[in-house]
Amino acid sequence: MSIVVNFLIIWVILIGTAFANTSSSRKIESSSAKHFALVGGWSLVFFTSYEKSKVEQVIRLVDSQHIKKIKITYPSSKTALALQLKNAIAENTSLKPVLEQFEAKNTAITRYNHDMVVVALYYGQ
Repeated sequence: MSIVVNFLIIWVILIGTAFANTSSSRKIESSSAKHFALVGGWSLVFFTSYEKSKVEQVIRLVDSQHIKKIKITYPSSKTALALQLKNAIAENTSLKPVLEQFEAKNTAITRYNHDMVVVALYYGQ
């Protein structure tokens, strides 16, 4: 469900934008004759295990040329999953995801989910 919400947020950013445009300095005409320019954005996809359908959605987005960068952040306990995700994306797209190991420390106020790999998708032109 969270991946659907994340994708909906990005599609809201893209409303009125012609997807085929690759020039960040060009203004784009929509059907309502208003001008919009896509600046960029990001979306997060969360993995606790390898989910082929989520990976395929990420690959489809990269293939549509909306994704410009992918960063995979993971705790040391999920190194194998992070590498599996990186390899699957790199083998099926032109992008090479960046890996970043992150060890968050729980505090009296904040608790982190230490069993999750976060794939950040960066959009732009």
